[in-house]
Amino acid sequence: MTSRSRVIKDIMEFLVLVSFCYFENLLFKGVEIYMVNAELQHNPYLLETEVKFNGQEPKINSQIEKFENKLLADWVRDVPRMFYDEMNGYDFDLFFSGTEYDFQKLQQTFISLGVTPDQVRLIMRNELEDAEIKSNEIRDLIEWLRKNRNRQFDFDDFCDANRSLLEETFSCIVIRGKDEVPEDLTFTLENVKSVDEIAGTNLTYVPVVFVIEAETIQLFRNDLLALLGRKDVEQNQLFFCISPAMDKEYVVRFISDLGIEEPQIISQIDDGNVATYIKNYPMVAYVGEVIRVFEDEVNTLDDHLKAKNEQSAIENAEVYEQISELEHVIEKVKVSDMRFVDLDNYSGGNRFNDLKTELEEMIRKWKSRKTKVVGDVEIDRNSTEYEQELARYLGEFYRKAIEHFGFEKERIEREFSEIYLRQPLDSEYKPEGLEVTIPDNVEVNGIKSVLLELQEERYEEKTDFLDFFKAKSSTEPKELVRVVTCYLEKWREKAIELVIPVVEQYISESQENLKGYYDELARKYHAKLSELHELKVNEKNGIASQLSEDERMLQADNDWLVVIKDQLARIERG
Repeated sequence: MTSRSRVIKDIMEFLVLVSFCYFENLLFKGVEIYMVNAELQHNPYLLETEVKFNGQEPKINSQIEKFENKLLADWVRDVPRMFYDEMNGYDFDLFFSGTEYDFQKLQQTFISLGVTPDQVRLIMRNELEDAEIKSNEIRDLIEWLRKNRNRQFDFDDFCDANRSLLEETFSCIVIRGKDEVPEDLTFTLENVKSVDEIAGTNLTYVPVVFVIEAETIQLFRNDLLALLGRKDVEQNQLFFCISPAMDKEYVVRFISDLGIEEPQIISQIDDGNVATYIKNYPMVAYVGEVIRVFEDEVNTLDDHLKAKNEQSAIENAEVYEQISELEHVIEKVKVSDMRFVDLDNYSGGNRFNDLKTELEEMIRKWKSRKTKVVGDVEIDRNSTEYEQELARYLGEFYRKAIEHFGFEKERIEREFSEIYLRQPLDSEYKPEGLEVTIPDNVEVNGIKSVLLELQEERYEEKTDFLDFFKAKSSTEPKELVRVVTCYLEKWREKAIELVIPVVEQYISESQENLKGYYDELARKYHAKLSELHELKVNEKNGIASQLSEDERMLQADNDWLVVIKDQLARIERG
């Protein structure tokens, strides 16, 4: 190599090293150079699905398009393949927003396909309330409307027009079951003798339980095939209760042979499986339908009031201008506040796990090309060296972890401040009285003594140079010497066993402390925004008092409608 080539080579190596150190430093400071992640948001009540890959929308004609208006539970099996294709393989974070049920289904699907949590790291970003809670919120809204009547809305006519929907009960059909009804069921049971009785019944999202006994198995076969031929029946709404007197394995094979891919076997009606289905299918559909009915009603009322508001605004331009400005401010305060009320789950601090992985790799790489050390002196020297290296590795982990802890704290504060400042009031506010503690570093002591316990001892015949000259037939007994050996892979595994649990505990405490700070800071901002909201509402009411009686009534109508809109928004997305 010429001197010129050598200089160029040295310069290039130096530039590569500098670049690497720069990017590594950025990473350790919490700056994400390239995030490998995907997002999946699914609202089963509104049938809305939003997907992003590394912050980008799916490609045109993506497979996801055909599922956007369907329940995630109906196409969850396709998610791993689609995300694998879009992300060019696994090894990414998947942030999910939706119900706990859908999140669990998503987890189960990846696991069933052999995709480990290390390959796809599923994180619940924002949990949507389940259908049971939503149903209770709908009842609360109806009760509020009953108590807070308004001249623009005939509550009784609304209830009469939607009685079948608002008084919805959830039922389960049992074929050839017994008449006894278990106590404390959250749904009603309807016993029938054959599928002929339900030929004219709409079975969409209605769970059907087959009671299978030896004397009725052939009748069961005909009933099952008849249901599978219907367009309003899906396999996931069918359940099978097998008599204890029958061979369960035989019956399951029998059911599978009839076309059921994964037979849902239950021991009894009230074992929770049917209730889970009802909560996540017919109840979800019910919530979605009620939302649509209320939205239609709200839109009609909104249009009706809009015309009256326009006329009133012309006659009282000055007052209405003040009210309009205040309503604009109030809305901004409300939007900021809702971000704190419906707060995303804390999902930061993932860099801690990256640091743990880096630490584990360093532990495993120590003298990875060497198999063993032999002799007391070498064992003592190497065990001392490894103990010192482990202490250094752990110290480096703590340094980076503390640095990341500080970065996360600052990121949370910056994010919340930006949300708060989206409204125009009291921009100087800073939450006080909050502390967040960094866990104390924990040393792992006595590693050397543990490593020394792993030495293997044996005795071998002593050999020396003179043995070569001794007669081969010599029967002279040879001296036995002690030989001690330590296998380095056992040392490395033991080091992992000792160090990693300590690190995991440190990470867990760090994340818990940050989560506590995250939640408490959000509560502080929520309290402040609630205070500002109340202040501006009172100011608006004071200005509205200048209006005539009719105009004040109109303003009351508007406020009444705003309350409904807020409650409806809560049901839709809370």
